[in-house]
Amino acid sequence: MIRFFEPLWKSFYSASFYRSAAKGGIIRSLLFLLLVASICAAVSAVKLHMELIPSMREDLAYLIEQIPAMTIKEGRLSTVNASSKSVDDPVYVIRRKDGHVMAVIDETAETAPEDLGGARVYISQNEAVIAKSSFEKRVYSFSQIHEFSIDQLFLKKWAVRAYYCAGLAAFPFLFVGLTLYRLFQSLLVSLFTLIFYTIRKDRIVYAESFSLSVYALTPPVLVGTAVDLITGHGYIGFLLTLVFACGFIVFVALSSAKEEQ
Repeated sequence: MIRFFEPLWKSFYSASFYRSAAKGGIIRSLLFLLLVASICAAVSAVKLHMELIPSMREDLAYLIEQIPAMTIKEGRLSTVNASSKSVDDPVYVIRRKDGHVMAVIDETAETAPEDLGGARVYISQNEAVIAKSSFEKRVYSFSQIHEFSIDQLFLKKWAVRAYYCAGLAAFPFLFVGLTLYRLFQSLLVSLFTLIFYTIRKDRIVYAESFSLSVYALTPPVLVGTAVDLITGHGYIGFLLTLVFACGFIVFVALSSAKEEQ
């Protein structure tokens, strides 16, 4: 198991490691690519989580303060405000940053209007309608609900859970995206490797070229991820990663030639 993680540090300095790793097989190199992508995705998820929490806390708190207590009983909605009085007029839940109407809560309307009052969510006396897009709406009827209540305390508890799950929820998407991104980079570097070895008149098959590329990308990818985490300058990534990876390929080839002499 430990040997599988050795490339994480040996890829920084060991030419002999590259020579042996190139013959380790394309499956092993792909598994290692997934490992590096998962590390980078985890770091990015933590960074995203830390960046989102302050704005999420403020935005959600602002939205929740506008939502009245709601009770659905025998399929019909009723609402009360903070002073425990029934809400006769529609409640407009507005987004903090631009004043856009996010939701309308109207217990006086039996169904939602066609335009949803300009909102994405419209909660009427008998149903909730959510606009998935400008062409698609989802209607959820209250007819099957015997009794259900929701208030600001309930919403605040779920908001706290949302704060702590934001990064975790983003991890799968970051992992898939970074895996495809690193695979694309590996393919580009493997083409350079083939061309470079051909110019040197050294024999190398594509599987070895691809494996070399995956491991050669490891140092710049890990360093770039750390720099991005510290400084926030993500643009350091793509081109510099390719340049440094190609530099490692040249280093390996020249070291091999020197040892053969």
